[in-house]
Amino acid sequence: MLDLSLFAALGLGSLPLFARGALSLFVMKCFKTLHRTRLEVFDGDSLALAEARKRINSEFSQNKNETDPDKIADMLKVAEDVNKLLRETVVQGVVKEDNKIELKITKDTILLDTPPFPGTKR
Repeated sequence: MLDLSLFAALGLGSLPLFARGALSLFVMKCFKTLHRTRLEVFDGDSLALAEARKRINSEFSQNKNETDPDKIADMLKVAEDVNKLLRETVVQGVVKEDNKIELKITKDTILLDTPPFPGTKR
């Protein structure tokens, strides 16, 4: 998603003005990416969509006045990790008739080959 190697190579403690502007662009891109992920992962679940929206907005607004490039880079890394975690591990389940649950698996969901429970058919 975001390549922070440029900022690491520049020495984040002394970013020139143009690089600080670029860092702001990375922050906005990350913010938008998290919201797009939220819309895809929680599609059809209005409560989860609203709660995820509140949490993303809250985290970014709490840190909107941060000026230390090292801290900003660390927070961007956390946001990237959260985005990856949401895309790869969150699975929605919808209860169907006969108490069966239909899982909404996305193209990004990591599927592990796990053995079935004893006494069940695959």
